[in-house]
Amino acid sequence: LLEFGLIDEVIPENTPAHEDPQATISAVGDAIERHLIELDETFKRGANGERALLEARYAKYRAMGEWQEAQAVPVADAIRRRSR
Repeated sequence: LLEFGLIDEVIPENTPAHEDPQATISAVGDAIERHLIELDETFKRGANGERALLEARYAKYRAMGEWQEAQAVPVADAIRRRSR
């Protein structure tokens, strides 16, 4: 998901969340705070900052649906390639 730009960060779990919920809550809170600070610094408050934030967000979400068509390969060729 990170490589596709669908998420901004993977929050590591040293211990499974159900075994140490407080550590998980703290880690998630820290990540949210980091990203809010980054947004605030990147897109200063005011009309221009809000507009830039909306444009960046729109571009990010529009890019999530992008795809490219691949050249079709006959099934027999695909099977032959896999068996090599």
